[in-house]
Amino acid sequence: MEQVGLREALDELIKKFHLRSNIKVEWNIHVPTKLDEERELAVYRMIQELLNNALKHSQASHIQLTLEVQNEEVQLHYIDNGIGIDMKKLNHCDGKLGLFGIKERVQGLGGTCEMTSQLGEGLDIRITIPL
Repeated sequence: MEQVGLREALDELIKKFHLRSNIKVEWNIHVPTKLDEERELAVYRMIQELLNNALKHSQASHIQLTLEVQNEEVQLHYIDNGIGIDMKKLNHCDGKLGLFGIKERVQGLGGTCEMTSQLGEGLDIRITIPL
């Protein structure tokens, strides 16, 4: 990824996602500076996992993705209009949900991950990682 940069890598990821699914992804990336390699890779992998999760489980038709750097932290906001998930099940890790892995990855970087969802009402995830 260091050859192309995060924005270009995500652009490519989302283009490939559009070829595999009929989910519309609306995305805004405002990352003015290059992040360190560990954070760039982590953010890329998280977005990749969120898209894969949406494809496999969400039944969403629309995803909104925002990535920005503010107040010395990377902020990633994901929203979909899918079927939602039972948050109690998510908190008892079952290997099928990559969302649990995202939480662990964020915590490993000293960040926070807030997920809110109700069955039938989509998924809203806010991730914050300090720079």
